[in-house]
Amino acid sequence: MRRLAFLIALVVLISSPAFGQSRPRGRQYNKGEIERIIKRLEQNTDAFKKAVDRQLDHSVLDGTRQEDRINDRVSDLERATDRLRNRFDRSDDWSDTRADVENVILEARNIHGLFGRVRAYSRVSSNWAAVRSDINTLAALYRLRGVR
Repeated sequence: MRRLAFLIALVVLISSPAFGQSRPRGRQYNKGEIERIIKRLEQNTDAFKKAVDRQLDHSVLDGTRQEDRINDRVSDLERATDRLRNRFDRSDDWSDTRADVENVILEARNIHGLFGRVRAYSRVSSNWAAVRSDINTLAALYRLRGVR
């Protein structure tokens, strides 16, 4: 009977929506830890922007409206990241910047959608993976849905 109860509990746990999600439950993060993640995100976003610009300048999209739109979206993400960093630095409580993290996630989703339509080069892809990882880490800390 105990085995059956254990199996039922295990099946319920595994089938619950929270199982397997990478949310840092039960751990408290301090402002310094979050600050390091945001700083790394800012640096990775800058590197991503440079890689995209360099790659587009050597592609068939160079000088086109599509290149401008891609650069605009990447710049929007960079500005959202900069705003997050500035507001985070001025805030006493890291959770006050939840809306700014949501904005970064929204801008990242706009960029993530580009990769289905634009050929992703290896350098750009690796830079994007780093940015996306940082954003998803922040999303988990702020209990938001990340970029899939």
